[in-house]
Amino acid sequence: MRASYIRAFIAHSFKGATCEAVRFMLEGSYQLLLSGQRQSDEVHFPGLENFALTLRMVERRLQVNTDDLIKYYYLCPRCWHLYTRAEILESESSVCSRAGCPGILYTSKRLRDGTLKRTPKKLLSYVSPISAIRLMLSRPGKYEQLQHWRTHDDAPGHVAPSQDREDEVMLRRHTPMRDIYDGWGWRAIQAGLERRRTNQWNVEDVDVHELQQRFVSLPCGLVFQLNLDWFQSVKNSTHSTGALYMTCLNNPRSVRYLREETQYWQLRL
Repeated sequence: MRASYIRAFIAHSFKGATCEAVRFMLEGSYQLLLSGQRQSDEVHFPGLENFALTLRMVERRLQVNTDDLIKYYYLCPRCWHLYTRAEILESESSVCSRAGCPGILYTSKRLRDGTLKRTPKKLLSYVSPISAIRLMLSRPGKYEQLQHWRTHDDAPGHVAPSQDREDEVMLRRHTPMRDIYDGWGWRAIQAGLERRRTNQWNVEDVDVHELQQRFVSLPCGLVFQLNLDWFQSVKNSTHSTGALYMTCLNNPRSVRYLREETQYWQLRL
């Protein structure tokens, strides 16, 4: 049964199978197992009576359903103030609660069954980066794959950040650069920094615990690249959708920018 679930999930995630095609595959697997069980009293598949027949149920059985990681917030279209769904449900007015802001948060519509539906003017979906990273590291062999870049000089441990200057490194023209790990900045990233404001216009990164620790020399010093993209998500309408997502640069270059390796963070509708 689990093998049937895995094949169905792979067909949808990597082979482009639609939800309807997945359902067709699952129904075929179910009938095959049911037929084998009926032909012999010695054949029994525990739990067959609760066999998953939809993609959503398969994801739950395989524990790969990420819907619970996504949180939704309402945004004021004028001042961009953030509201939770509970705050919207309890509110008595659709006008933004911030003083002086005339923004309308949602529209209301009475459904046939009498319930009141509130549709947000702007919606923000959010995934905690910590939750996304935990999910990534839970994949078998993923932690080991993220260590592939290390050389004999990059073993995890207490190592001070590189003091090389960019202009000095760039003069070493005889040294080829094949990936980001060959850049001067990779080993210059410092762990334990806290950004503090020094005055109205300036900020400073402070090593608050005086660790003097190279970030990538930590056992799990992961470096991420943030990407922001705005695009037209619907036809026949002038509406922009913004997506903020991150990519782990510790990944091998061959898989770094694959869809399954991209960590979704925020989406503004």
